[in-house]
Amino acid sequence: MRFLAFSDVHNNLACVRKMRAQEQNTFDAVLFGGDIGRKIPEQFFEILASFDCPIFYVYGNWDIDLALDAKFHPRAQILHRSSAMLDGVTFAGFSDKPDGAVRRRFAGALKKSGADFSRTILMCHYELRGIEKDFPGLALHLYGHTHVMEQFERKGTKYVNLGVLDRQISARPKDKPVWVKEDCRNYIAGNYAIVESTGAGFGVRYVALPNDFPDWTPVDRSFRGIEWIEEEKKWSEPADPRLPRFEIAGA
Repeated sequence: MRFLAFSDVHNNLACVRKMRAQEQNTFDAVLFGGDIGRKIPEQFFEILASFDCPIFYVYGNWDIDLALDAKFHPRAQILHRSSAMLDGVTFAGFSDKPDGAVRRRFAGALKKSGADFSRTILMCHYELRGIEKDFPGLALHLYGHTHVMEQFERKGTKYVNLGVLDRQISARPKDKPVWVKEDCRNYIAGNYAIVESTGAGFGVRYVALPNDFPDWTPVDRSFRGIEWIEEEKKWSEPADPRLPRFEIAGA
């Protein structure tokens, strides 16, 4: 089985369209690790539904205004202390950061339902440290939030930080070594992951969004919400919400 997994969109539909254009309709499910953003859920799920497969997702801290019982698309299922099964693989998740007691109760209920933890993918926006204590033999724990691509194993469980799809890089024209903010434009350099089932569990590899723009040079800070460079404008539409403007020094 083959899954598309990603996290952290932050109301940026352009990065979702860019990812969609890079991948064919060859997945058994789409897995999303939270931070949709309250302005775009309908458009977000409409894009993902074009993959023509189930969508399993959790909420993140950008999604606190989105209702847990909202139905954004018939094939999209939120995982909130709940689970779903697809061809022998169990998808479970938390759309919050549960305490130990909640985790233990949910693990017990999942085990009682017949879930095989060695074929279970547990999703949460946050890394749940020590999750292998509550879910012994758990195959895979997917999360996001910190925007860092990272994989490691602990007591037989593979932990995977999905990174961030909405990574905006600010750049200046290459022929302008002396520049001001108004000279800069943004491009999208986020990432997603491909998860594939193997005989020994699940393999995960990261995929970067194309971001080779030879006429532009990244600067040492990020100006969020400024105009895209010309090559990136094709991923935006007039109805897209305006992204917030702020600056991150040393980005």
